[in-house]
Amino acid sequence: MVSPVSEQCRLYGSAVSNGVDRSIVQELRTFAECAPAHERFEQYAEIRFVYEMLSMAGGLEKVSAVVDSWVNNEGNVSRAARHVDRHCTLVGQALVRAFCVFRLKAFDGVQWEYLDDHGAYDKDEGEPRPQTVVFIALTRLSPQNGFFIDLEPGQDVCVDSNAGLKFPPGGGGLGVCLCLNL
Repeated sequence: MVSPVSEQCRLYGSAVSNGVDRSIVQELRTFAECAPAHERFEQYAEIRFVYEMLSMAGGLEKVSAVVDSWVNNEGNVSRAARHVDRHCTLVGQALVRAFCVFRLKAFDGVQWEYLDDHGAYDKDEGEPRPQTVVFIALTRLSPQNGFFIDLEPGQDVCVDSNAGLKFPPGGGGLGVCLCLNL
């Protein structure tokens, strides 16, 4: 039997890169380490989320700097398009659908949590349109702190939003989730 870590490294290892300068990431990390959960996640704390979005009150400029750094790097966009096997026609901010800063939540048990996001398509505009999700590490992300593969601060991984991901039960990792029109 293949371990979840080995399986996900095989699936997503080629989609990992050093997409954002560590100094930009460090500024956001310092802010995010003290940020409370977004009110929606505090309101529904009893629901078992793999992550919680963080409130960005006062930190929007810092997260925008990370997002801008990623989307304005043509190598990042090309790698994402290659990995999800879709052609990219948009550039810069036109690529950005949504973003947030997240904290991975610990959950009981030793089982990995399987997230199968069948709702990952934009249904408001007629034909379903896939998205690409980019996870950018603010802290070291790993199975020990709730992430599905190892990433160092500033590294990112690109994932098709229709892919099923397996998250380990640990928690505490911080990152940026960037959803692209790709």
